[in-house]
Amino acid sequence: MALDKITTGIINDDAVTAAKIVAGAVEADIRDDAITGAKLANDIAITTTGALTGTTGDFNWDSNTLVVDSSASRVGIGTASPGSILDIRGTGATYQFLSGNSNDNDTYIYLYTGSDSSSGATGDTFLMMAGNGQTTWNMGRDASDSGKLKFTTGSNISSGTARMTIDTSGSVGIGTASPATKLHIVDTSAPILRIHHDTDSSATSAIQLMRGANDTFGADAYTDWQIKNEGGELLFQYEANSGGVQTVLDLMYDGKVGIGTDNPSAQLHAVLDSGTTRASSTILKVQSEHGNANDYTLFRILNSEEPNIMWVGGNHGNIGMGRGNSDNIKLYIEGQGNSSSDYAFFCENSDNTNLLYVRDDGYMYAQNAWNTSDRRRKENISYITDDILPKIENLKFAKFDMIGALKNCYGFIAQDVETLFPDCIDDTKMPDVLYKASDDIPEGKEIGDVKEEGEEQKNLNYNYLFSHLVKAVQELSAKVTALENA
Repeated sequence: MALDKITTGIINDDAVTAAKIVAGAVEADIRDDAITGAKLANDIAITTTGALTGTTGDFNWDSNTLVVDSSASRVGIGTASPGSILDIRGTGATYQFLSGNSNDNDTYIYLYTGSDSSSGATGDTFLMMAGNGQTTWNMGRDASDSGKLKFTTGSNISSGTARMTIDTSGSVGIGTASPATKLHIVDTSAPILRIHHDTDSSATSAIQLMRGANDTFGADAYTDWQIKNEGGELLFQYEANSGGVQTVLDLMYDGKVGIGTDNPSAQLHAVLDSGTTRASSTILKVQSEHGNANDYTLFRILNSEEPNIMWVGGNHGNIGMGRGNSDNIKLYIEGQGNSSSDYAFFCENSDNTNLLYVRDDGYMYAQNAWNTSDRRRKENISYITDDILPKIENLKFAKFDMIGALKNCYGFIAQDVETLFPDCIDDTKMPDVLYKASDDIPEGKEIGDVKEEGEEQKNLNYNYLFSHLVKAVQELSAKVTALENA
């Protein structure tokens, strides 16, 4: 039946329905603001199965727990005067639960602001993202570290592990909370910076290092540099005053290196700019700061079997060809064997005329030879008056074979001559014999190590001996003259 009057005695859950309320049943005493929170019991809940809407007026529930400022279209939680569309405030250390499920077994996002040091330093403001068994990430301001913006992993922004940091000057640190440059990357294992073009294998990727106010590469008078991967080639290039990009160094994927060219045709290809002045036209310069030290190699060309195709030592620039040089030899050339058809040294002029050569069998040829004999180049001159002829008579003329070299040779033996003319003999220490790839190299030794120490060798100066022979002929001539005049 219809209700003609609504009383508390007849109101039960769901007892009052629109169909039961007759017209005029609600008395005029129930008017705007007649029912207040004070008149409602604390355990009364407002529920609706439809939409709960309003037209005008503010809403404040439980002393600023939830506030709706209808005039400004703002909602406040924890504040009576929301300053933005959604304004959430609290006292002390406050975690604002934003989304997800606060249960430890699910994911959640917190916005933290406050002064509780247990959850971060005083003044920290950060967003925490976490989940069950997952790494907890924090992003925000670290008040304990000069207000830097940090991305950390761990329980909070200040004590977490810094993954990326931006300080107040704009410097960015990755793996460090104290960037010393605009971009500072730290990794305790293997730091790698990757620039990857993943859509085209022939595309170009580059790093440009620029100066000046112009944002266009190479447009300023200041030289701009770039390191570029172009089609698999690593190029070091520069440009200034929009003069065109110049390649200084080109590292090819097949191992070729170009200096001054972006198209090297050899393993090392250096090109001198045609505009370079002669005073600065050195193509290759190798310089050592070791002084006169003799225990290092300045330059070496080698292959898999021979360690010293060409060698330049640090000991005053000594040069070895075919072997490493010794300290006391300025130029050492090792032949290919002991054949008369192989040459350790060969020199000819532009007409292909042989001027000087040394064969591997020890034969030496010179088209002509001169010895300096100018008086102005000599001192302590004295003329020999001793009788030489008796000594010449005791010289032993010999035929012999050179070991590993010339056969059927004629001349004198140094030890025989030394007893008669010691000034014609010179003692020389020969270079050490080194291990080659063809040798049976013992354990602990390698190619280029000393196989045998150089021996002492006696050398005969035939020019000196010839001078003695001339003196002997003079003595013999004088005897003949004396006999003719007797």
